[in-house]
Amino acid sequence: MARAWLVLIACACGSKKDECPAAKQATIDAIDQALRDVAGEREKVKKELGESDPATIDTLREKLETATKLVESTLDCKYLGKASAPDLVPVQQTLHGLGDAARELPPAIAKAVAPVTELFEANLGLLSGPDPKIAAWCGMTRDAVAKMNTEIAPLWDPAKEEIATRREPIELRSRDLKAQDSGLRGWRTAVTETKPVGLPAKSLVSDRLYDALVVYQSACH
Repeated sequence: MARAWLVLIACACGSKKDECPAAKQATIDAIDQALRDVAGEREKVKKELGESDPATIDTLREKLETATKLVESTLDCKYLGKASAPDLVPVQQTLHGLGDAARELPPAIAKAVAPVTELFEANLGLLSGPDPKIAAWCGMTRDAVAKMNTEIAPLWDPAKEEIATRREPIELRSRDLKAQDSGLRGWRTAVTETKPVGLPAKSLVSDRLYDALVVYQSACH
C-alpha cells in the first residue's frame, strides 16, 4: 500500500513538472498583455493630466493677451479708413491670430472672444480692399475688443479652479495605474523565478490573467 502511494505521489509530481513550464509561459504572456494595457491607459492619463494642468490657463491667458494687443495695435481707424489693400493685411493677420488663440480657451472665455472674431469673419469681404466703411467697422471692432477684455478679466481664476478640480480624479487614476504596473511587474518577476504568487480579487484583473494565475499556482506549486 505504501508503495502504491509513493507511485501516486511520484505521478502527481511528474504531472506538475510537465504542466508548469506551459502554465508559467501562459501567465507571463498574460502579464505582459496586462502591462501593455496599463501602459496604454497611462499614456491617455498623461495626456489628460497635461490638458488639466492649471498652469495651462496661464499660458492660454498669455497667448490671448498677446494676440489681443496685436489686434489693438492694428486698429487705427483713421488710417484704415484710407488704407490700401496691402495695408489691410496686418489687421487681418492679427484677427486671425486672435481666432486661433480662442480655439484653445475654456468655453466661457471663448464665448467672450466670439463677438470679436465673428465681427471680423462677417466683414472679410469689406477688408479685401479700400473702403470708407472700414473706419466704421474698425470702431465697432475696437468697442468689441474693449468689451471682451472687460468680460474676460474675472473669468481666469474660476477657469483655473475648475481645471484643478477636474484634475483630482485624473491624478488618482494615474496613481492607481502606477500601482497596477508595479504589481504586475512584481508578479512577472515571481512567475519568472517560479515563485508562488497571491491571487488578486478577480474583479481587479482580466479574466485571462486571473485564469492564468490560477493554473500557474496549481501547476507549479
